[in-house]
Amino acid sequence: MNLTEAIYWGKIRGLSEIEIARAISWKAGTVYELLNRYGVVDHVEKRNMTSLPHISNVIIQTLEKHGLSFEKWANGWEFDLNESIEQLGWTVNTQNPISMAVHRALNRDMPDEYLKIYREEVTSFKSPAYTRKIDRHTYSTEWDPDINKYKCKVVGWESGSDAPIGIDYKPERAMDALLKALKQERQVQSIQKAVTMLAESDCCQIAAQKTHVNPEI
Repeated sequence: MNLTEAIYWGKIRGLSEIEIARAISWKAGTVYELLNRYGVVDHVEKRNMTSLPHISNVIIQTLEKHGLSFEKWANGWEFDLNESIEQLGWTVNTQNPISMAVHRALNRDMPDEYLKIYREEVTSFKSPAYTRKIDRHTYSTEWDPDINKYKCKVVGWESGSDAPIGIDYKPERAMDALLKALKQERQVQSIQKAVTMLAESDCCQIAAQKTHVNPEI
């Protein structure tokens, strides 16, 4: 599974754009645009949110930091825009499924801000943040006469059929390619971890009810 496939997979499994972005250290807006290009989420026009006093400025500003408009956020969650605005103007109504869904989504995407605004939490789930690890591997770079390029591999992983590898005409660029492949591998694993955590969380029932298109790459 490459990174693009993992992003698709994570979305289908119930992660939001912000949760995926958190897991791979991207902007959520970048994740949204990638999913939009492949028809997973729709393009939406931005509205003038200054005329909607019910929405806390903290919500709008936090979404902007993630590279998302409120419209894209609601659309990514498959919520009706006006309903989202209405429900977030009040504290959660636990007797209203729509209120619960919208508040839980916002709580998942911005847990710290949500607690400050509403003084309570409606979910404990928080997807993991991607952290760049310091590699402790030993690398080998060799010229491959069959392809007339350098191959860079992690020592000890050479026998693995799906082990990351860097290939280029220059040895230093082959190393850069390998490091990029290793980074993407960690990002994919981070998305997989987030999906596992979601499935084990109090959000799994809502996530299981969401329906997405089946992407074919």
